[in-house]
Amino acid sequence: MTSPIHRLLKRQYTRLFRDGRGTPFHMLRRLLRAISDTYRQDDEQRRLLERSLDIGSQEIAQRTAQLRTVFQMYPDAFLTVDGTGVIVEATGATGEPGAPYSWLDRPLAEFPNADIGRRFSQAFLRARETRGPASFEYSLARGAEVVFYEARLRFLEEGHVAVVVRDVSDRRIALEALRTAEERFALAARAANDGLWDWDLPVNRIVYSPRWKSILGYGDEEVPNAPNAWMDRVHPEDVESLRRGLASLSEPGRDTLEIEYRVRHRDNSYRWVATRAIAVRNASGLTHRLVGSMTDITPHKAVEEQLRHEAFHDKVTGLANRALFLDRLTNILDRVKRQPGYLFAVLYVDLDRFSTINERVGHEAADRLLQTVAARLRSYARVGDTVARLGDDEFAVLLDGIANERAAVVFAERMRELIAAPVDLEPDEISVTASLGIVINSPETNDAEALLNEAESAMQRAKQGGKNRQELFNRETHAHLVSKLRIETELRHAAERGELELFYQPIYRLADQKIIRVESLLRWRHPQRGMVSPADLIPIAEETGLILVLGDWILREVSEQAKRWRQAGIAPLTIAVNFSPRQFQQQNLLTTVGATLARFKDSGFPLELEITEGAAMHDVDLSVKIMKNLRDMDVRISIDDFGVGYSSLSCLRLFPLNTLKIDRGFVDGIPGVKDNASITNAIIGIGHSLGLSVVAEGVETDEQLAYLKQQGCDEVQGYLLSRPLCAKDVTPRLPKVGANGSNGT
Repeated sequence: MTSPIHRLLKRQYTRLFRDGRGTPFHMLRRLLRAISDTYRQDDEQRRLLERSLDIGSQEIAQRTAQLRTVFQMYPDAFLTVDGTGVIVEATGATGEPGAPYSWLDRPLAEFPNADIGRRFSQAFLRARETRGPASFEYSLARGAEVVFYEARLRFLEEGHVAVVVRDVSDRRIALEALRTAEERFALAARAANDGLWDWDLPVNRIVYSPRWKSILGYGDEEVPNAPNAWMDRVHPEDVESLRRGLASLSEPGRDTLEIEYRVRHRDNSYRWVATRAIAVRNASGLTHRLVGSMTDITPHKAVEEQLRHEAFHDKVTGLANRALFLDRLTNILDRVKRQPGYLFAVLYVDLDRFSTINERVGHEAADRLLQTVAARLRSYARVGDTVARLGDDEFAVLLDGIANERAAVVFAERMRELIAAPVDLEPDEISVTASLGIVINSPETNDAEALLNEAESAMQRAKQGGKNRQELFNRETHAHLVSKLRIETELRHAAERGELELFYQPIYRLADQKIIRVESLLRWRHPQRGMVSPADLIPIAEETGLILVLGDWILREVSEQAKRWRQAGIAPLTIAVNFSPRQFQQQNLLTTVGATLARFKDSGFPLELEITEGAAMHDVDLSVKIMKNLRDMDVRISIDDFGVGYSSLSCLRLFPLNTLKIDRGFVDGIPGVKDNASITNAIIGIGHSLGLSVVAEGVETDEQLAYLKQQGCDEVQGYLLSRPLCAKDVTPRLPKVGANGSNGT
């Protein structure tokens, strides 16, 4: 191989001697000059080349350092392995799997240890043979921890193999957590017995879980992953509401849905299911996915339906109960508002003497009797009518649409006949009758409960009228009863509210027209009605038993008033208190009166009880006994309203009385009305013959006063002389104790 100098010399020599120009000396000189020029040019080229090589080496070193820095920023190790399996390049992670720089020129089969190195060698051979990628995972202990790595190998064109080693511990932990969560979710879903579904909205594809399909009776491969597989099986009455509910999850703020509906099973029956859905939104806030569950709630719905039926039906008879009856009655009242003039009737049925029959035949047989009555009522009712059991022996029938009042009455009569038919209860045959109340709707009727109460009120009147009959409700009568009930309710609290007050009507001695007694009279100042008439007050109190409470209050108030009069210097005078028949017959009468007398003791005012003639004659022997005990307690006794009862003179003679009071009905009209005058004269004569004082009530005219005085009547009271007055107004009229301590009378 010749150098550039040799080639230059040869070229110059050939040119010189071929041209034949100049002497050999000159040719030699030119040759030497050419050689010198050639060396100078070559040296310059060499220096330029060296300088270029220096610059290139610096750039390569700089770029290499930069690449090494970049690789070191990654948590991976980068190795290059030559065709013999030796690591010829190493960079990247400085920690485990082993400072890569320290593995330069070492065999890959030992990286990072012999056991794992064998797996590297196997992957290295696969990559070279297939000229494609190869990978595997391994783990190394790092102190108390185990670190997981992933190795990826790729064949390079030069016959080398590139190796990348990455720490995948975090990924392995995340994957393990995900696997555990998925397993936990699968177990929870299986335990919850729910079917799951996942709807990808952009592609309109639904994935159903095996349990979702099994709820409908299908295997895992029998239901396609399409929305129609779901919607086509939903009950026609429910599918639209389900579609609307799912569509609403695309609206802002609507992220969840819970809905119940019916879906067709494989056996063509419909099952009740509950679906819960959640909307999954993308970064733009648009719903792109729906996920949810489906639960079979058919057993729950069956129990719910049973409970609903039991809530609105009677267990013994299977009839509608009170709640369902009132609901249907309310519906009819709504119809009447839309159809003025529409007539219907409510029948309230009560079995007569059922409690006696129940005690006689026993509970089980009594239930069979109720079931028979219920069946008879149901059999006679028309389509659209409602038959209900309201209580133990009470039923109701709603006649939906009648021609007139007479139609309801005829229906009730036929119903009573059906009920009265004998019932075979083995071994007994029982006949039971019924009392019925009938009410017809009216324009002012707008409340179901009130209408049923009206029917019951009519039934109660039927019972009071002798049982086994029907009674048509009369609204005027009912209004009176309601008023009585309202008065009773308000009267119970009248005393504690301070609404009760005692008035006193003076009783005058006819001989000198001086006050010798006062009669206490109860008054009720109602906050809305004003002064309530005693004619309205006393009968209600007597009927309800409130008269006993009022009587105790009157006795306490009278005793307190006697003390106040005594302190005011009023001369002791008799205070008369009216006693009703119920008060007179109470067992603790003597105890009650005794307590009152104890309070009267210091006042010195005598107490007189006015008893009606009828109360005294109710039980003559008992009355005589009570009156004698009262007399022994220094209580005066007067027969009030004498002449309107039926007492005989022989009985009257047995009573330890002090006074007879002539009823105002006989005083009215005298002396012009001969009969009244005759009866008045007779009573005065009877009283005197028995040694009793006689008082005439209701004296309102001078003629009456003069006639009574002429006939020898002892005492009088009435509007002519004084109306009943409150304690404040009557006090100035009462006689005072004289200066010497004697009474003002």
